[in-house]
Amino acid sequence: MKSLLFSLSFTLALCILQNPSQAASFSQLLVYGDSLSDVGRVGVATGGVFPPYAFLAGGGRFSNGPVWVEYLAAKIGLTSNFSNNFAIGGATSGSLNTVTAEFPTVTGGLLSQVADNPIADPAALYIVWAGANDYLGGGVTDPSIPVGNISTAITQLAGIGAQNFLVANLSDLGKIPLVKDDPISAAGLSALTSGHNQLLNFSLANLETTFPSVNITLLDINQLFASVKADPSAYGLTNITDACITENFLCADPSSYLYWDILHPTTTNHQQIANFAAQTLGVPEPLTLLGASTAIAFGVKFKRRSRMEKSRTK
Repeated sequence: MKSLLFSLSFTLALCILQNPSQAASFSQLLVYGDSLSDVGRVGVATGGVFPPYAFLAGGGRFSNGPVWVEYLAAKIGLTSNFSNNFAIGGATSGSLNTVTAEFPTVTGGLLSQVADNPIADPAALYIVWAGANDYLGGGVTDPSIPVGNISTAITQLAGIGAQNFLVANLSDLGKIPLVKDDPISAAGLSALTSGHNQLLNFSLANLETTFPSVNITLLDINQLFASVKADPSAYGLTNITDACITENFLCADPSSYLYWDILHPTTTNHQQIANFAAQTLGVPEPLTLLGASTAIAFGVKFKRRSRMEKSRTK
């Protein structure tokens, strides 16, 4: 009997390890956004000229390695590539791109991405993250404009059958290396960030009322970055204020830096964002083989289901 129980627990444990995505069985990730989610689209559009230092990142990402949606996709057994990730560097929340003037082959914002790629898949997870470029390069000083565009994007996607959304807010733009030596600009950007995030919360609540069958989950990036900056050592960081790479400088250990360049996180911190996103979605951390077999042998049941997962049983 003990032998049989061990055999069954081993087999079931192996199945768990081979299927870490079972707690969030989305058919695919559909990503709409800007450079924070771009898996190399700008690099292709510019023939590798932009972003700067792309040769160090591989594939023209705005980091020194994979970005958060790639890590998140791997966690749930999916992929994030040009077929399902439409995010592009420079994208505003509307139809414009802040780098088009310098690089004419780079076009489109969030609303353009949605209009050009209206994919209807009720089982997909739709990721929407935009707005930073409206304030940093788009000259926007009214948060109702980007938040309105984000709401429009969600409304349009929900109208064609989207059911599950993960919508990210903004980290404090007044704390990025770009403005660390400009207190006036920093204060203004912090105020815009606060206004944006508050209005986004209100807008998402209204959308859930308008579309009661649609699940909208906020990814509180502002909370995550505040936690990182409050206790950087807990995240293995030693520098949370400077860029790892500039025109004249490359840090010795990018993994110890929060920021890769003056705007974007290092790949290490993209991984932290992915971990946070997985936790927000209710995706459990994979069990070790010993832990899984022990849990099964003693009849321990793990039931950590996200709100999105529960909704599919309605």
